[in-house]
Amino acid sequence: MDPHKSLVPNTFDLIITNPPYLESNSSNPSPEKRKNSANVETEVDLGTWLNFSAKFLKPGGNISLIHRADRLDHILTLMRTSFGGLSVYPLWPKTGRPAKRVIVSGIKGSASPTKILPGATIHDADGSYTAPVQAALTGEKLLADLLN
Repeated sequence: MDPHKSLVPNTFDLIITNPPYLESNSSNPSPEKRKNSANVETEVDLGTWLNFSAKFLKPGGNISLIHRADRLDHILTLMRTSFGGLSVYPLWPKTGRPAKRVIVSGIKGSASPTKILPGATIHDADGSYTAPVQAALTGEKLLADLLN
């Protein structure tokens, strides 16, 4: 990543990010270059992505990312190098299904322990959004309210 020259290290209070989910060696690349770079760690791996974020966060600044639940061990290992007070928020596609995505948040320089939060179910049995998710998507509630 080549940061824009106007970015100054240790200046951001919050970074919210949606890094590529797939490791470059674990997927079949899409013929669409734009889609491929959005979904696959082609140029920058997750560790580099997180180090870049840590560089620009103030000490005590917060990072939140959404990622695949099956990469949670790897995410936590990488995040612990710069962040503590990690919170894992599972996102279940429907009740009774394993989480496919997680939102992981951390605090730069914190030594606080990791915690698993209650999480949210995205869809009702009929496929519609659950009430809390619908409220967050429409702006009726803040995403932060959903995560607490």
